[in-house]
Amino acid sequence: MQQVAAHGAFRFPLARQYGCAIDGGYYWPDDGSKIANAGCKAAYLDAGKSYYPFQQWNEVSANPTNPDDFATVKKAVPDGLLCAGGDKQKRGLDLPPTAGWHKTVIEPKNGKFQLRWDNTRSHNPSNMKIYISKASYDQTKPLHWSDLELLLDQTTPNTVPADGKGLHPQVTTFYFLDVPIPADRTGNAIIYGVWQRIDEGHEAFFNCADITIKQDGKQIEQPSGNKGSDDKGDETKPNTQWVAEKPYLQNKLAPKVGDKVQFRVEAGNNNGRKLVDVTLPITSKNVKSSNWAKDLANLLNKKHKSQVKIGVQSGQNVKYNRGNVNANKVWLKSGSSSIMRLIKAKPSNKL
Repeated sequence: MQQVAAHGAFRFPLARQYGCAIDGGYYWPDDGSKIANAGCKAAYLDAGKSYYPFQQWNEVSANPTNPDDFATVKKAVPDGLLCAGGDKQKRGLDLPPTAGWHKTVIEPKNGKFQLRWDNTRSHNPSNMKIYISKASYDQTKPLHWSDLELLLDQTTPNTVPADGKGLHPQVTTFYFLDVPIPADRTGNAIIYGVWQRIDEGHEAFFNCADITIKQDGKQIEQPSGNKGSDDKGDETKPNTQWVAEKPYLQNKLAPKVGDKVQFRVEAGNNNGRKLVDVTLPITSKNVKSSNWAKDLANLLNKKHKSQVKIGVQSGQNVKYNRGNVNANKVWLKSGSSSIMRLIKAKPSNKL
């Protein structure tokens, strides 16, 4: 009897290939210049200008001959190809953290954080192992098995319906795991996951997610903004809960009149609950990038300032920089994530 394949990836923390797939920009031009994230761009170029790892975001997999024998797992997924699931065509995913991968901020609660898998197809029975890179790991080198320590080893839990809350439209269900984090760990690390199906095919899925751990009372250094700006835009005050997630316009959207730009903020847990979901119509008056970007930022900064701030840091404030739109960043509460996407206008049926 043929069994349904299981496919998916880390949503929280965000897996490398999943983040690249969501950000896009890799279809054209072929020099990778529209790929916003430095790690994703480096992976694309390292693979010979191939976006295969991003297309296959939910299928970073291998088939160990005997998963109960760890030697067969290491043979299927050798050192230096852990993030690629042993697939040399996806080797760019194993570029080290210094390549510039997106980092998810994790704040453990009672010594644990809630990990979420986004599934396009789920399958039980299966088992999940979650690892963290050791404090001694050299982050200028690809990940090896010896760089990892096991955090969790358990039977895969029951699925939770996605109900349209997945980061990718193909996501149908979630898995949630409560993962312990050592109390002495802070700063940057890699979370590594192995989702092993229990069946004749022994298919397993492998994920790398870059993280920054923030323990209670220990703050993450926030990046400084454009201190030379003399812009007089709206100001909002950040506090120790806020972190700069990513550049505001890193996706380089090019909307046309009739299109819409959607901006969404999602919690890292609570079943992927949407905290902010706004849509800005593009008109002849705001179609220029500096105009629609300002309109959207104003909307977010005024109506959703408790969840998101758009701008650059200036002293204790975050201020939108109208003079240099590309200097602005997305500021979120720790653990949240954002996505901006283009909704194309429906084609006209007129002859």
